[in-house]
Amino acid sequence: IDGIPGIRLRVAKQDGVNTVTVVDALKAEIERINADYDGVVVLAVLDDSSVFIRQSIAGVAWSALVGAGLAVLVLLVFLRNLRATLVVATTIPISVLATFALMYGFDISLNVISFGGLTLGIGMLVDNAIVLLENIYNKREQGVDPVPAAVDGSEEVAAAITASTLTTLAVFVPVLFIAGFAGIFFREMAIVVSFSLACSLL
Repeated sequence: IDGIPGIRLRVAKQDGVNTVTVVDALKAEIERINADYDGVVVLAVLDDSSVFIRQSIAGVAWSALVGAGLAVLVLLVFLRNLRATLVVATTIPISVLATFALMYGFDISLNVISFGGLTLGIGMLVDNAIVLLENIYNKREQGVDPVPAAVDGSEEVAAAITASTLTTLAVFVPVLFIAGFAGIFFREMAIVVSFSLACSLL
């Protein structure tokens, strides 16, 4: 190893354990061992499988941010109203934060699959808010006061919004019951998308 005789040691994580957490704990332990046996032995990391995972998660997280930004931009172009755009845009962070809380409760880690599910759902998060806001805006145009316009406008489209969200959920929920590798691989994505859409509906 760099011209010096050495011993290679491969550390493998247990099933169901987070790779990044294991690597961080291992590096801390390596530092402790190197401090305790300074001048006698040196432990060095030759290959780190968490680097690819960190880069992949960072890439997907960046894609989610760009997707959210583009969704807000499209809203601004079509609504032509900054206040209305901000009202609709608040559904994205609120739904994402609520989804993170649910993921924590169901012990779903932040990985490429779960982040991918969140990225997939971001465009859908604003759909309900757009329909709702448009109906309320129409009520206001008819001269209805703000509070009655909000209540009546919401009630008129509540059933339609609920139905459209449930039909989208109906696509992802069956994935939870798929057996084998495909079920294991896509279950987290289906759960995250379902969570985010349910939060958006609420």
